[in-house]
Amino acid sequence: IFPDFVGPKSTSYMEVQDHEKLLAKINECLDDYNSVSKIRMDLVLFSSFISHICRVIRVLKLPLGNALLVGVGGSGRKSTTTLATYVAQMELFQIEMSKGYGMNEWHEDMKRVLMKPGTTGTNMVFLFSDTQIAKEAFLEEVSSILNTGEVPNLYANEDKLEITEKCSKGANAAGRNGPAEIFAWYVEQCRKNLHIVICMSPIGSAFRNRLRAFPSLVNCCTIDWFHEWPPEALQAVAYQFLSKDKDLEFEESITKKVVKLCVEFQVTVQDLTARFVTEAKRHFYVTPSSYLELINSFIGTLKS
Repeated sequence: IFPDFVGPKSTSYMEVQDHEKLLAKINECLDDYNSVSKIRMDLVLFSSFISHICRVIRVLKLPLGNALLVGVGGSGRKSTTTLATYVAQMELFQIEMSKGYGMNEWHEDMKRVLMKPGTTGTNMVFLFSDTQIAKEAFLEEVSSILNTGEVPNLYANEDKLEITEKCSKGANAAGRNGPAEIFAWYVEQCRKNLHIVICMSPIGSAFRNRLRAFPSLVNCCTIDWFHEWPPEALQAVAYQFLSKDKDLEFEESITKKVVKLCVEFQVTVQDLTARFVTEAKRHFYVTPSSYLELINSFIGTLKS
């Protein structure tokens, strides 16, 4: 793993030989995030999750760095992006879906997500999930931002006047004069300062069709695959859930045996799904969310 944030003054990527040191640093960042955020993230940090965080941080710090995170629901794509954005000292933006959310609300959000990095130079991360694609036009416009840095016909005349007013000083310093040149400079700033992270599930034909329809999702993004959790990760998650619950008065030896059983359940079901595909030609997906539900159901049954 090659991060650039472990040492206090490090700016270049260095290989971390001591993984405990890296784990301590990410835990420290997580604690800092929880102390300032309204919504806490109670995450269990294991090696594959940490490597995903480091990968996303590296992509976000690249010029025109955008990411496509591919994995089933509950695999940790959003948590990874949220923590990576905090560590990279950037601002996170997500749309808030509601019942009446349509193209007008979407365009207002797009103005917001483009104007801040374009006019103030703020480094922003736009986190967009396939569950938020109420209309395919949403994805088409995200694809347009990846390609060109703007959405066609997004701004009204008053918006363009505001952009010209706010960007004229910076554009003039770069030798750009006139409304058209100032707007082109603004679009360059949007591309430079806005990083898009798209979370998609590979299940079904929608993913395949969308990649065919919008090639920029592949061409303009670094792809990171979130595979199923390894046994060490399953063990770490089960141990944290069972040991942090004060109502469960387990001895250490019993906790370890229960953790071992939880891991065995999940691994066995994963093996059975592979058999199910070959024998019945049908897919059944076992996600990390179903593993967490298993643990919570076990704890709930014990308490009742």
